[in-house]
Amino acid sequence: MGRVVVKSTTATGEAVAIKVCHSDVLLKSEADMLQHVTQSTSVKAPKLHRVYEVDSARVIETDFVPGVPLDTVWGSFGIETKAAIASQLQDQISINQILI
Repeated sequence: MGRVVVKSTTATGEAVAIKVCHSDVLLKSEADMLQHVTQSTSVKAPKLHRVYEVDSARVIETDFVPGVPLDTVWGSFGIETKAAIASQLQDQISINQILI
């Protein structure tokens, strides 16, 4: 089993993303990165809520961000759309470098 990501709702009605992975190291790195990015930079990223284990699987719970993963639609975009997205990403990185 690889990664599984599902949308869930907490007891308080908040939408969260639940990601399950059997690769402990990869998921731990992702959780550490998300926590660092949201606490120490201005880069937009889902907030990490918690990390836990179920049986032999590692689970991370983050803010749910609606939409589709960029890598699944990138090939369908024209050059202008790709340039606009690249510009937005470059702006996020530039703003972050100024703040550090």
